[in-house]
Amino acid sequence: MTETRRVAVLLGAGASFDAGIPLTADLTEQVLASVNQPSEVREPWVKAINFAHAAMFSYAARDGSNPIGAVNIERLISALRLLRGRDGHEAAPFVSSWRDPVLPEGRVHADKWNSDRFVRNLSQALGLDGSDRGGRGAASRKNAIENIGYFIAEFADGAKRPVRRGDYSTADVQVLRLLGTLLRIQKPVDYLYPLVDLALAQPEGLDVVTLNYDLAVEQAASERSVPIERGVGDWPRERIGFDVVAQKLRLHKIHGSLDWELEAHGQSSTRLKVAEGAVEQPWIVVGDREKLATDGPTLELLHAAEEAIERADHLVIVGYRFADAHVNHVIRNWMLRSETRTVGVIEPTWSYPEPGSFFGQLVSEYGGSWRHNLTERPQRVFGYQGGARAQLPSALSTEKLVADTIVIADVGAVVADNGAIFVEIEHGGRHLSHVGFRANAGRVTPEFEGSDLSRVTSYDGVPSRVNSWPAGERITLRIWPTQRYETLTLEIEGRTLASELQTKVDVPL
Repeated sequence: MTETRRVAVLLGAGASFDAGIPLTADLTEQVLASVNQPSEVREPWVKAINFAHAAMFSYAARDGSNPIGAVNIERLISALRLLRGRDGHEAAPFVSSWRDPVLPEGRVHADKWNSDRFVRNLSQALGLDGSDRGGRGAASRKNAIENIGYFIAEFADGAKRPVRRGDYSTADVQVLRLLGTLLRIQKPVDYLYPLVDLALAQPEGLDVVTLNYDLAVEQAASERSVPIERGVGDWPRERIGFDVVAQKLRLHKIHGSLDWELEAHGQSSTRLKVAEGAVEQPWIVVGDREKLATDGPTLELLHAAEEAIERADHLVIVGYRFADAHVNHVIRNWMLRSETRTVGVIEPTWSYPEPGSFFGQLVSEYGGSWRHNLTERPQRVFGYQGGARAQLPSALSTEKLVADTIVIADVGAVVADNGAIFVEIEHGGRHLSHVGFRANAGRVTPEFEGSDLSRVTSYDGVPSRVNSWPAGERITLRIWPTQRYETLTLEIEGRTLASELQTKVDVPL
């Protein structure tokens, strides 16, 4: 009997791409294009958005690095909220000045409200408003004159700051409204059917944890008539909760949803309201600083999601770039609590991750990599190169991955006149990533048509590892013999180190 596993799913922004929903990195550009429509009068909150983006973009490029993509929508919103409440920020005492938009030279900006207030206060201070206010006399006028400097400084400060704190608040609200429009479903969601089908096939249903706000999963479940539960009812009168027995899809939306509203009830309480569809100003947790905030059900949603992942043996991660520290924390601890737990990552461009990144650490610790003594280590991280539409059916399999199912389908070798050996090889198992090679006669370097360097990792300038090797693809290995041999032995290190794969290629001396 085939051994099975319990599957849970984690969805990032890339999981909604096939539904026509833009990625996080693309949302900033679309928001800027939407708010900067030609108009005769530029709204101050638009200036606030443009200023914050321009400053962050410039800062990202200060050392000559590529700033494109450095300012995603979440960082932009975090900046707007920080500027809005910067005086109360814990770092405010240590920052000499918080930047504001700078007016063109020679221009003075003063809105009518500030101008009227300045004239009124100054007139009262000088006694020019027609009343002595109780006969203040010379002493009172002296005190008033001493305050003139304060009034002038206040007016000058307002004149050089055309964007007020309230404009940052308005910008925040306007961006959230735009997101409600930009994150609408644009394409069919049938590629998510494997999710909802698994909810019916797997005992006790399926837990899907999503970082997205869109309604793509809800739409797919509705089209397949699969019951769906999101855990939010009459919050906070009722805690966030899920029925873990029913055969249904449990959707954990830990960052909110386009159809959720947070309504104020009285002066000290709020309630979460679930609407029939997307609302104008949804309750969504956007911005780096707000993802662990206590306003709203954020912490309860995260706790419920952590419990859902804890029930699983295998976690399928789709379109997540490991950018949220609190989510990475959950994944790390879940992996540490059992040596039999595994992760499958669906990634469009599977390449060797940065060593210092969380993903790099995950692959280094649990993925396929050489050990100096060639000791066996069960592989616990598996890669599926492609998008959700192409890879979800295979990635959601409840059958446990068996490491020794990778087999070599075909091997052929040719000896060149200069002594180099060219080995063409094809494997017939599942998709491999970060594959290394070693020969008993010399150094092995993989080669691809068109010199696609993104497919290989180099050491000392020499290609030595294949980052992505789809099943059925034939690759060429160049071997430069450094010693005599009778039988050339080629060792292949895939992302499956439960067993070493060796194939002997007989080449004449």
